[in-house]
Amino acid sequence: MTAHADDADDATDAARISLLVAEYERIKDEQKSRIGFRDNLIYVTLASMAGVIAAALQPRGHSGLLLLLPPASLVLGWTYLVNDEKISAIGRYIRTDLGPRLAEVAAIALLTTQIVGYADLAGAKD
Repeated sequence: MTAHADDADDATDAARISLLVAEYERIKDEQKSRIGFRDNLIYVTLASMAGVIAAALQPRGHSGLLLLLPPASLVLGWTYLVNDEKISAIGRYIRTDLGPRLAEVAAIALLTTQIVGYADLAGAKD
């Protein structure tokens, strides 16, 4: 293999690594934002429950407002569960797909660098 071909392979490996790292960073950013949203849903649920109960307990309040509690809980709880599933799916994708691909490309790049380095050392001894 020529030095030019080695440089092209190194550039290709470096480009693949940088693309995979960029994908990892974007996915982790999405996961972090979903975690923040999911955690805030708990507070939104509690606030909406407190608001409905406070409105229902007013002297002129309508006790029928308490009927809003189950649908509100269902919608907010379902949103929480769906978002939690997406967070888990992102983690699973990173562990089972993206991580191994990144490790494979990084190992190939490291091995290539070591082989080229040894070849250069062997050529220098001759």
